[in-house]
Amino acid sequence: MFKIKLISISILSTLILGGCAGTYQSKKKSDLTTFNTKVGVATAIDIKEKTRRLLDRYHYQVVRFEETYDEIYIETQWSYRTPFEDEYNQGIVNTRTRFIIVTNPRTRSYAGGVDLHLVNVRGENQVRYVDSDNWVNSPISDMLMTYFNKFAEDLKTELSMGIRKF
Repeated sequence: MFKIKLISISILSTLILGGCAGTYQSKKKSDLTTFNTKVGVATAIDIKEKTRRLLDRYHYQVVRFEETYDEIYIETQWSYRTPFEDEYNQGIVNTRTRFIIVTNPRTRSYAGGVDLHLVNVRGENQVRYVDSDNWVNSPISDMLMTYFNKFAEDLKTELSMGIRKF
């Protein structure tokens, strides 16, 4: 009798906990309004030089650059672009995008060596709809997600290749 009660309690617990876990959902990809990804590890010199070069290639101008002991922060100005087809189909008539690159030290060298930084990319996008003059954050469309992923992959490639300056 005790075994039956124990098995019943186990099954009931599993169903209850499983049900709770099943109802929890993280934010769906279609609900994201900001793109975030890690692109790898690089030296501070590579981050500064190669990131600026890639931003130039993508036609973004850096408006804020800060380098402290704890991070490197690079922010671009908003860049106006033509809406992607899937954005246009949602009634979006104007779009602007910017990138923010933030790095944090992974290793520290105290004898004048090289510090390695973890590099993170954030892509932000704002839109204007047909009937509005206000800029609003909008969920990232599939085509915009492809654009953000391409930028992040290009930055990852830039940071992982080439001769390192120490």
